[in-house]
Amino acid sequence: MVLSTDRENPTDVLAMTGASAALHLSDLPWAGPFAGVRVGRIGGEFIVNPTFAQRQASELDLTVAASRDAIVMVEGGAQHVSEEVLVDALMFAHKAAQPLIDLQEKTAGRGGQAQACFPGAGRGSGAGRARARVGPAQDRGRHGHPRESWSAMRHWMRWGAKSWK
Repeated sequence: MVLSTDRENPTDVLAMTGASAALHLSDLPWAGPFAGVRVGRIGGEFIVNPTFAQRQASELDLTVAASRDAIVMVEGGAQHVSEEVLVDALMFAHKAAQPLIDLQEKTAGRGGQAQACFPGAGRGSGAGRARARVGPAQDRGRHGHPRESWSAMRHWMRWGAKSWK
């Protein structure tokens, strides 16, 4: 949720980085931090986090989430750029994200909490572990079909409560 904006700079990548910082400061176990950056290209030069006006003139608009070691997510579009330019933009974004990750690490070192320990936490199917604790009956729908409840949930999420009968 964005509480304030200057209406000149997009807030989505700031929100991504802010969420990462909040999680990194908390005691929740997670595999962070990461940083979100947007990359534009005007006149052959890459721009980090371009303003709304710069985005209109840009031939490239990429939103990238990056960790210390890798690019985690890419979203965007471009106007006829070569594969080489796109790869250079991704590398530029990864490099631009590193100071934001450094700042999160530095901040967590000052006030971050030790991660909480949750029994059974770790890699694997969270849904599978939940079913094992709750029991298979909770995974069945009204008529006892194992996937009916999941099917109903997908329908409701896609079409909304008004279409539900």
